[in-house]
Amino acid sequence: MTSNTPKVTVLMPVYNGEKYLKETIESILNQTFIDFEFLIIDDGSIDATEEIIKSFLDPRINYVKNNENLKIISTLNKGLSLSKGRYIARMDADDICVSNRLEKQVKFLENNPSIGLIGSDYISFGTINKSIHYPSQYEDLKFSALFYNPFCHPSIMMRKDIITKYNLSYNSAFLHLEDYKLWTEFLIICNCQNITEELISYRTHPNQISKVHEELQKRNVMNVQKDYLKNAGFNLSDEEIQIIVSTSTSTSSVFGSVFVSTSIYIKSVEKFIRQNIQLGFFNNQIVLNYFSKIIKNRILESKRIERALFSQLKKSEIYKSITWTIKQKISIRLRLR
Repeated sequence: MTSNTPKVTVLMPVYNGEKYLKETIESILNQTFIDFEFLIIDDGSIDATEEIIKSFLDPRINYVKNNENLKIISTLNKGLSLSKGRYIARMDADDICVSNRLEKQVKFLENNPSIGLIGSDYISFGTINKSIHYPSQYEDLKFSALFYNPFCHPSIMMRKDIITKYNLSYNSAFLHLEDYKLWTEFLIICNCQNITEELISYRTHPNQISKVHEELQKRNVMNVQKDYLKNAGFNLSDEEIQIIVSTSTSTSSVFGSVFVSTSIYIKSVEKFIRQNIQLGFFNNQIVLNYFSKIIKNRILESKRIERALFSQLKKSEIYKSITWTIKQKISIRLRLR
């Protein structure tokens, strides 16, 4: 049984989730770490969601049902306000946790009091089957967030006191990117990291990212990145911010996971360099490593690009020029906090 003040709140909204819900709930209740409340908020489901939840008699489940469908952002914010735990772990109603996920994340946060948010790598399964690895260290995450969301939402565990102190919440102005927006706010405020272990199995299915919402998502990617660049202490002009944002959003998919094509990416990097935007981080190696990973990994991940193209790319003058320029030409003037 959990206490009245559990160490962890596992926050899980659900709407019409009957298909996978039982397996997801079991993956939380079977955790090796037991001092948690499982806050399940049913956002007005009309299927068997409520029946499935109530079939579990575990006292750690705190079941809340919305009288009407409030949608995901309002439901998540309701969960943040209702949570009792020192730490809040996110979970989605169709994913699966490894049995020691909570134990590992609690131990990490207990041993690292300066870190306000921790995520992890994950395994994608369903329509897409592969392991996904994110940057793990704060410097790399803060840089990566300029281009894409470097955290898996249902893998996150965050400190409740930071949410309370800074009045953080999911922002409805950034629909479909509300998590990305929140993580950039954490990155500005405190140290954040990813555990380099796959603690979540993330279910993918055809209707997850609707084509209907694709344009809105693209616009909100740009809006998240603009706000982040303005507020993260990068000391950039409005013109420089616009160049960075247009470069990153024009070359990436909605969540920045796959670049559209080799040629577009290379042209964008050339434009990025030619504009002489001075990105300053702790050292040039971070910048070089980031672009190297992009070229070697993200292009190759795209189903639209044959692996043979990378061999040709490495031999090209463009690649040599980019590598040399990153090493020699990008000067340091920004300071990471």
